[in-house]
Amino acid sequence: EANAGYDLRKGELWRYSVSSALIAQDIAERVGLSHGALVFTSALLKDIGKVILNRFVGNTLEEINRMVEEESLAFIEAEERIIGINHAELGARVAERWNFSPDMVHIIRHHHVPGRAGGDLCLAVVYLSDCICMMMGNGVGADGLAYRYDQDVVDRLNISDIDLQKIMAGFRERLRAVEELVSLSGGVSKWRSMY
Repeated sequence: EANAGYDLRKGELWRYSVSSALIAQDIAERVGLSHGALVFTSALLKDIGKVILNRFVGNTLEEINRMVEEESLAFIEAEERIIGINHAELGARVAERWNFSPDMVHIIRHHHVPGRAGGDLCLAVVYLSDCICMMMGNGVGADGLAYRYDQDVVDRLNISDIDLQKIMAGFRERLRAVEELVSLSGGVSKWRSMY
């Protein structure tokens, strides 16, 4: 199903989620982070709130975009003002309800505002993976270009421009391998249709 509320075509949220997880895994390996599974899974599931809020955002997208433009708000701030909750907070509440680890709940809750959440390197990795996806044009729906970039968080990881280029260059091959693996079981269309 398409996530029309966030202006994402059918399968695009699935592709974006997998892309973010693969990039987060690569970053975690490059910075020597020992919590690779936590980072991968958190990046994969961080936007679960979008699946739930999709319909509500779709009904208010014009108003949210107006607030982004006129009041210079980030999309997530306008989303919260208009709907009463943002997708990251709702996703974190769902993760709590499903008994995800407190670390994963923390990452899901703060994946767009990591500067407010302290020096958590796992969160910084997931945030950077999200930014890289947006830079590459993956999953850039209605909200993709209306988030604030936090250079301090990125600097904390000590990732160079060359590292970023290598991550982006190697990404396509990693995504292709995942898509081939899923297609072997006939699952790509099934998975994509879920998102």
